[in-house]
Order: sequence, then structure tokens, then C-alpha cells
Amino acid sequence: MSRWEGANPYPSIDEFNGWYNIPDQYDNMRPVLRSDDDLPEFAFPELWKIYSAAVKWFAKAFPLPQPQPVYVPVHEQIFVPICESDDRHLLVDHVDYDRLTVPLLRRMQEELLGHFPLWRLQLNGWDGDSGILVYPKVIRFGNQPVETEPEEALRKLVPHGRALRDVWLRPQRAQMAFLRERLPDAVREIGDRPFFVMGILDNFRGDYCRLAICLLIRGADSDAAEFERPSGAGLEFFSVASAYYLDAAGTLVPDSPAEPAYCVRLWLPPADYRGALTLIEAATGARHTFEVRSEGITHLPAMG
Repeated sequence: MSRWEGANPYPSIDEFNGWYNIPDQYDNMRPVLRSDDDLPEFAFPELWKIYSAAVKWFAKAFPLPQPQPVYVPVHEQIFVPICESDDRHLLVDHVDYDRLTVPLLRRMQEELLGHFPLWRLQLNGWDGDSGILVYPKVIRFGNQPVETEPEEALRKLVPHGRALRDVWLRPQRAQMAFLRERLPDAVREIGDRPFFVMGILDNFRGDYCRLAICLLIRGADSDAAEFERPSGAGLEFFSVASAYYLDAAGTLVPDSPAEPAYCVRLWLPPADYRGALTLIEAATGARHTFEVRSEGITHLPAMG
């Protein structure tokens, strides 16, 4: 049985690539780091308990400003626990570096891991130096030595993490800026049509391997119209599962409101796709042709 043999029992994210606190090894033979030799079996109910507790804890510890001046879409959320794990390692995404303090990290240890002492938290960064691992008794700030004074370590980590986060968010913010600017005109241009292609972007949240076709749909049903995959396209042509919802003026509103006037669904063909596409109305089966042309593509700022 392979087990972590490193001298440091609290390795950083880059120092150890394996499983944390599971009693048996998985078939992939990755090493296992254990804080105890007598560990209970790991199963989903335990993950669900710590995930639910973490969602409540982070919502209380890092509340969004109220009232918010505008609706904040999902990619601007902060401290989002992820309910996916094969070991006792809980990932927390969308770190807001500006709100991190050592006292709050200590509270994570006491108030959250104090109830789940076999777990560790990873505040996910964009590289090994921008992430934070919170063990029940130790906090690792990126790849800085374990003995680094916490306040000093956090001061070094925050500017680096903030800069990477801003680069990562830039294309997403550009996409949202396009939608906010374009939507008020689009809800007028749609007229009495059930849907309307309101624009094509040259990337999807910084992924320049994809175009993003923005389809405005009347009402809340984001499946009311969909593109037919071109012959032979397979999984190279797909859509984003979630949708944006709008009021009658074309303003973005929170997910799944009671009576949205419109929704926007994004379809993501390969970046080099040009030519005809077929749109199908779900209710009637009516087919409509739409042409993807280079001159109709909007270029958004790159990630640099």
C-alpha cells in the first residue's frame, strides 16, 4: 500500500498529489496522506455533511453586500464549496483574496474543521502559489514554508492570487459587459419572434477554441429553441447547460425568477466554424436557418 512518505505531514498543494485521509488505496495507486492510522470508510453522506456545513459557514462569514446595485452572475460569486470529492479534501472555489484574513482562516479551522477533524480545505487558486490549504492545525499558504508567519505569508500570497484572479475573470467580465450592453436593444429587436440570435462572440469566457452564439429566447424555457448539430459535428458543437434570465427591459436578473420575460442560452461551436446552422422550435418543430459569418463575430478583450 502506497502511503505519503514525505517529512512534512502538512504538505502544500504542489508538494503532494494524492488522496487525503482515506483508509484504503484506490486502483490508480496515487499515494495516500493520513493523519490517523485508524480511519473510517469514506462515503458520500460524510461529504454532503461537510459540504452543507461549508456552504452555510462561508455564506455567513463572507456575505455579499446588501443591497447589491446590480445582479451579480455566478462567475462573480465568492467562496463556493464544491460537492465533489473522492477523499476527505473539500475544494472551495472563487476565492476573494481581498476579504481573506488570518483570523478568518483560524475560524475555518475552529468552526468548520473543528466539527470535521479528518478533513482539510483547499481554497483554490490559479497555481500552487495562490492556493491555501487549511488543515485542522496548520495552514499552508501556497508553497511557502510551513513555518512562515501567517500574516507575512498571507501578505505575500494575496497580490499574486488577486492578479491571477483578475486575469481569469477579465474575459468573463467582458462577456457580461457585452450582454448587459446588448440586451436592452435585443429585447426590442426580437419583436414578436420566439427567439433571436443577438450576437456571436469570438470566445467563451476566455476559451478561444469556441465561439459563443448568444440566443435570446422569449420566456423562461431555455430549451424552447436549439441549434441542430451539423452533420458529423458530434460533441464539437454543444451548449451551456445554464441560462441567463432577463426582465422585460433586458436587465439580467437572478437565476430562475418566477416570471422572467426572456432568457439567453449560449451555444459553443468550434472557433473556425463558418456556414449555415439550423434552429429548431421545440413547440412546433419549425426550422430556421442562421448563417455564421466572420464579419458578424464580436471580438472581446483577450486574457493577457
